[in-house]
Amino acid sequence: MNIKAILFDMDGTLTKYNLNYYLARVKIADELNALNINSFKIHQGMNINSMLTSVEHKIPETDYNLLLGRIYAIMSKYELEFAKKVEILPGVQNTLQILKNYGLKIAIVTNNGRAASKKVIDKFSMHDLIDVLITREDVYRCKPNGEMVKKAMDILKVKSNETLFVGDSIVDILAARNSSVLSVAVPSGPTKSIDLINNLPNYVVQYISDIPILVDGIRTETN
Repeated sequence: MNIKAILFDMDGTLTKYNLNYYLARVKIADELNALNINSFKIHQGMNINSMLTSVEHKIPETDYNLLLGRIYAIMSKYELEFAKKVEILPGVQNTLQILKNYGLKIAIVTNNGRAASKKVIDKFSMHDLIDVLITREDVYRCKPNGEMVKKAMDILKVKSNETLFVGDSIVDILAARNSSVLSVAVPSGPTKSIDLINNLPNYVVQYISDIPILVDGIRTETN
């Protein structure tokens, strides 16, 4: 296997997870409840993606797209606030530089909005370390759907068997699986290691700085 590209989730993978979507979920639940289709209660623990999926096919596509615009505006407000105080995880910049030195293409694939994501990239001067940024504005369906990963691969001109996707959540593992790329789970976010392992990623690493070692190992196995 000739690895040519590595795609990274952002929150919890490259940066310390600090997004508390509770208030956003309350407002989004109010928006969705106003449709009188489903009754969403925040204590039920549904995430935003699950809530949206449950109403997507119950209203006309035009209405759903307008709804998405309102939902994304709510999310962007909170993401931009959190972007002001976000912290990068240890070893991220050095790891990305090593991977670039390997000649690998690098992308960030995040369900966050572009404005907040660019603020994070600006804050930590990662422009030269990243070839492609894919956010929710770039696709119709976000992770765990494979559309975001596939779009990144199309832009980078790489195939699924040449690509690794690194993330800290079950959603990331599923997005990799749904796009036929190898998944790498790293327990640097809120998801417990055992929950990541139970969802059968192709690889598990303890730290982001272990990724170059993993790439070396994959290259050795296939040579």
